[in-house]
Amino acid sequence: TTIFAILDFAYNKLGVFGGYILATGFLPLVSVGLHQALTPIHVLLNDPEGPTKGINYLLPILMMAGGGQVGAGIALYIKTKNQKLKNMTRDALPVGILGIGEPLMYAVTLPLGKPFLTACLGSGIGGFLAALFHLGTISQGVSGLFGLLIVVPGTWIYFIIAMLGAYIGGFVLTYFFGVDDERIEEIYGE
Repeated sequence: TTIFAILDFAYNKLGVFGGYILATGFLPLVSVGLHQALTPIHVLLNDPEGPTKGINYLLPILMMAGGGQVGAGIALYIKTKNQKLKNMTRDALPVGILGIGEPLMYAVTLPLGKPFLTACLGSGIGGFLAALFHLGTISQGVSGLFGLLIVVPGTWIYFIIAMLGAYIGGFVLTYFFGVDDERIEEIYGE
C-alpha cells in the first residue's frame, strides 16, 4: 500500500529524522481520528510472515506523541495560574501517562493551540530516540507506559529513555513557548 511505502521510507531512508517526523505528525492524525487508518499497517508489521518478521518499528515511534502531550500538560500545570486549567490538566495527566491522550488533547492542548503544537514538536524527540534505538513492538493495542508490555523484550530501558525524551521535549517547548496566558483566560475564564 501507499501508506506503508511512505511510512517505510520515513523509517528506513530518513532514519532518526524520519522518527522525528513520524512522532511529530501523529497527534494531528489522532485529533481527527485518522490514526485508526494505520491499524492495517500495524497488523502487517506485527505479522511474523510480514515484511518486518513481526516486529512493529512504527508503533513505538507513534507512542511518543502521547509523551509529548504529557510533557506539555506538566508544563501547563506548573506554569498556569488558572485554577480551572490546572484542575483539568491534573485530572488528564494520569491517564495520559498510561496512554489515553484524548482527555489531555481535547480538553487542554488542542483548545489552546500553542501547547498542541509544542507537544507535537516535543514528541519528535521521543520519536528520534525510538528510531535511534530501533525500538519495536511484538503486539499492539496499548500505549503510554503500558507500551512496556509490548516492546521487544530486553529493550524496556530504551523505551523508557525515549518516552522521557518525549516528556522532556514537550515540557521544555511548552514551558518556554507554549503558554499564552491571554488565550488561557479566553478559553478557561478567570
